[in-house]
Amino acid sequence: MTDIFVFGAGGHAKVVIEAIRAAMPHAAIGVLDDDPGNRGRRLLGVEVVGGRDHAVAHPRVPIVPAIGANGARWAVMEWTAEQALTLATVIHPGAIGSRSASIGPGCVLAPGAIVNAEARLGRGTIVKTGASVDHDCIVGEAVHVGPGARICGAVRIGDRSLIGVGAVVVPGIAIGGSCIVGAGAVVIRPVAEGTCVVGKPASLSTGLESCTIR
Repeated sequence: MTDIFVFGAGGHAKVVIEAIRAAMPHAAIGVLDDDPGNRGRRLLGVEVVGGRDHAVAHPRVPIVPAIGANGARWAVMEWTAEQALTLATVIHPGAIGSRSASIGPGCVLAPGAIVNAEARLGRGTIVKTGASVDHDCIVGEAVHVGPGARICGAVRIGDRSLIGVGAVVVPGIAIGGSCIVGAGAVVIRPVAEGTCVVGKPASLSTGLESCTIR
């Protein structure tokens, strides 16, 4: 019997598998993937057992959307909702989630991640290795907070946005949906929906007025 499905067979799925093993050592894990060519492949010793049809055939097994790309992860989340399947949340024992925080279904907190007092994470949001989301932040659905990023207090981040490796967002800033904050950027002013910002301080990427989250 499978206790949990990991949807995705890429690098982020490896992080999720190891987090599950650390948090639930005896859990039986199965990997799902949309690519038929991956069937039977093993990821850290865990077999790719099938695709969406396999999940539908086992509706009681919760699913972790383990795809780093926000758009693809969002699509999986929407499909699970349509099929009335359950999203599982995975928190590595080395992560810290405040008891007063709200961490939505399908979220993943990697080792060293911190989610502080009364922060709210929407469905399917990833907080990667050593990243932090401070007090009173409201983070939307399918957001990806990259390794080492620092989200200061009372920040708002819209759905499907990417906060790059080592980026810093100062307190109280609003970032729209489907945005990209480049690696190492320091965000000191609001970021409009669908834009890409880079640099210190962060500004609109040269020659790029909008960005596409894949």
